[in-house]
Order: sequence, then C-alpha cells, then structure tokens
Amino acid sequence: MRSWLPWVLGLSLTGSSPADAEVVRVEVDSRNTVLAGKEFGRYGPYELLHGHLELAFDPANPMNDAIVDLSLAPRNDAGWVEARADLVVLKLVDPARGRRVATGDCSPAAPTDPDVPNSGIRLLGL
Repeated sequence: MRSWLPWVLGLSLTGSSPADAEVVRVEVDSRNTVLAGKEFGRYGPYELLHGHLELAFDPANPMNDAIVDLSLAPRNDAGWVEARADLVVLKLVDPARGRRVATGDCSPAAPTDPDVPNSGIRLLGL
C-alpha cells in the first residue's frame, strides 16, 4: 500500500546527484479521507496524508553551498547535517483507479497557506 511513497519522494530529489541529500526517514502522522469520501469521477475518493521527512545533507558537497550556514549546523555521526520537513500528500484511496502519474509542488510557505499557488487548499476547503 505504501510502495508509492518512496517513488514520490524520489521525485523531490530529481536532478540532484545521489550525494547531494537523502531522505533518511518518512513518517505519516495522519491519514484522512477528503470530503467525507466523495467520489471524483472514475478516480474515486482521495485521502490526505500529513507527516514529515527527515533529511540529511552533505555539507562538503559543493551542490549544497546554496544552503545558508550549512557549514555551521551540527552534524550527525556520518558528518552530514540533518533536517526535518513537513510532508503533505494528496492521493487516491485506490491508486489502481488512477493514471499512475504524480505531481508535486515545493514551496517554502506552510502547506495550508491559502496564498500558495497550486496548493489545493482552496479546492479542499481547508
């Protein structure tokens, strides 16, 4: 059931070399059916997952020089800097009914910020 999640998260690092950063851990804290299970045509109902990602960045990698003060951050035993990010996923309850296409949006704003384009918040009425 969760086999799609690593693939979707891998998309977030597309275009990076393998040593730039890595997802260390994914935690889903809540899983809720959207709009009381309303069917959306042939695709069916959606669910909204909230959680967080634990990430690690190599401060010695020049690709990470754009991260402000990364060299000053505390490091783990491997010498990498760890970070935590919010995770919000809107997905079909039954992925077999979908087109097997994932889209994503990355924004520094909170995922519930109504001014963030393409956040889906207005659509869901959240």
